Amino acid sequence: MSRGKDTSELKPRDRNLSGHISNRDETNEPDSKAFVRDSKNEKEEATKFRPNCDGDDDVFSSGEEEAMQRTAATRTCQGTSGRRLSSLDIYQLNHKEENVNYVLKGKESLQDVIEEVNEFEKREANELTEEQRRRLASNQKRAEVMIARIQKNNDKRRESLLRDLSEAQSEKLRHQQNIKKFGGLTREKRARLKQLLMQKAKEEFRNEQREQMRARENHLKKVCPPICTDNMDDAQLLELVKALHVRAVQCEAEKLEWEERLKIQADEIHALLQEIQEKQGRFLIPVLRKVKRK
Repeated sequence: MSRGKDTSELKPRDRNLSGHISNRDETNEPDSKAFVRDSKNEKEEATKFRPNCDGDDDVFSSGEEEAMQRTAATRTCQGTSGRRLSSLDIYQLNHKEENVNYVLKGKESLQDVIEEVNEFEKREANELTEEQRRRLASNQKRAEVMIARIQKNNDKRRESLLRDLSEAQSEKLRHQQNIKKFGGLTREKRARLKQLLMQKAKEEFRNEQREQMRARENHLKKVCPPICTDNMDDAQLLELVKALHVRAVQCEAEKLEWEERLKIQADEIHALLQEIQEKQGRFLIPVLRKVKRK
């Protein structure tokens, strides 16, 4: 670059730098001292024109000024232009690109690291506060109690249903057995039939008693015919009484004889039944009498 470059196309900052360069050439001062003086003037002008700026990019520390002086001295020695370095130039000089190594340092693979990150995220998502844990525990306990209560009610209902079904089945089976036993008759029909049979038996018993009374009357009429005592005297009545007395004694003797015969016949029947039971192995249990101890 030549020193006589046109400054019309330069920015205000470049114009100031060009002015400083021209002044430095006129006064023939050393490059380093002129550079320091120009930087101080530029700082003052920058503070005048930008008093409300939040961050002053052109304000440098002592270390930066020394670095700028060294770079300016090297540039003047090398024959370059004496233009003041901007902050961008300083950043480019001091910045060093660092090679970022994305290879994992260690024996762990990328899949292990991803799994560890996922586990950490899951752990963070599953973490609950103490109150939430207490509430969750109480809700879980309440749910368990409700489930147990519902299960108990269901068991009771199932047992009652099974009991009812078993009772109904047993009643139905008993009813069928009774129907088969009594010829297909129900309980009501059996009661009705029993009532009819009792009525018929009572009627038959009454008829038998009436027939027995008639037979007795007929026999008495044959044995003791009616006697007419209207035309009898005392002697005839006395003979008739004696004859009736003899007849009564004879009838009494016959009655005693028949009673004795019936007793003997009952004893024979009882003895025969006892023999039959002994042959079948069924013995009569004797009646034991209580004896008082002395």
